[in-house]
Amino acid sequence: KWGEEKLRSMTTTDVTERFVKPETQRSKLAWCEQEASGGAVLTAEWFVSHAWKYPFLDVVSALSRHFAGSDPVVWFDILSVSQHETNVERPYEWWNSAFLNAVGQMGRVVMVLDSWEEPTALTRAWC
Repeated sequence: KWGEEKLRSMTTTDVTERFVKPETQRSKLAWCEQEASGGAVLTAEWFVSHAWKYPFLDVVSALSRHFAGSDPVVWFDILSVSQHETNVERPYEWWNSAFLNAVGQMGRVVMVLDSWEEPTALTRAWC
């Protein structure tokens, strides 16, 4: 249902709004939390840093090329963090525990950049 044809020309923001949020609307959980009950979610080894305005399939393609020949478990924000009530400001404790600890425990980061000249992901304050 999330086939390539439906994802073509969609940004990560679009994918979140059109697929992730509707799939998790009832539970209000992160997609991974919702699916974990079936044993389908593994512990992430890599944190993926990217900009949500990138075309989603470009991000997936870049990750596929980077990880060619391996089968990593990645922490991808739109699936790993609840996308509901995102307009509520998260307290410092959340950023310091859930987010930073998750990145720290993985110990590996892969950053997807859209260009060498002006990479969008590097213009964000928290990167």
